[in-house]
Amino acid sequence: MFPTISATTGALTSLGIGLGANASNTLSANANATTTDTVTIGSGAGQTYTLVTALTASTTANQVLIGANTAATLANLAAAVNGGAGAGVAYGSLTVANADVNALAGASTVAFTAKVAGTGGNALVSTTTDASFGFSAGGTFAGGAGSAGLTSANAAQAALTTINTAIQTIAALRGTLGASVNRLQAASNVINNQVQNLTGAEDSVRAADIPSTVAALAKFSILEQTGISALAQANQQQQLVLKLLQ
Repeated sequence: MFPTISATTGALTSLGIGLGANASNTLSANANATTTDTVTIGSGAGQTYTLVTALTASTTANQVLIGANTAATLANLAAAVNGGAGAGVAYGSLTVANADVNALAGASTVAFTAKVAGTGGNALVSTTTDASFGFSAGGTFAGGAGSAGLTSANAAQAALTTINTAIQTIAALRGTLGASVNRLQAASNVINNQVQNLTGAEDSVRAADIPSTVAALAKFSILEQTGISALAQANQQQQLVLKLLQ
């Protein structure tokens, strides 16, 4: 089996199935959900999610905590459907995602999308016990356009075209990212060289100052000693002159 490749015309689920879009349905909700509300999603009996005001350590699977507002409640419902752990979702099958659908919560709606592309997704249903959710009992998914599979040359050519387009898109993105990385590396190398040059120049300056200062100290020390010696000799000459006068 090949991985799913999304395209503008649908999804290529595998080379043996053909092209098809994923069916979907949207559930509206309000902030007045009660503990009597349930939502069932999927094929056959589906998976039921029970809204509660407080999660309890019971064997009831897929409890969904009613949030402070509509968005919080829908986020908890989507987390339960997707099998994600969190403070607002269930006990029991906490980490088990719905086998048939994915959920995406918004501010006032949650969208359910069939995991299987094609008309098979249209067989899924979503029901709720609360009419204020704006979702009628037995509501079916829609939008799952299907095909007969790769049973003809045209279907095979369409599949190859979709694959080639996806590969070209990925290659273009990789080229763009690679060029950006190269530019960043070049800029980083220039900055590193500038830092090294500046550090080397600073070290050279600091190293040159010490010998210069030492040389100046020695120079002035010699001058001082020379002056003292000359002064001492001058004093001695005066004393000799006085002795001659005596």
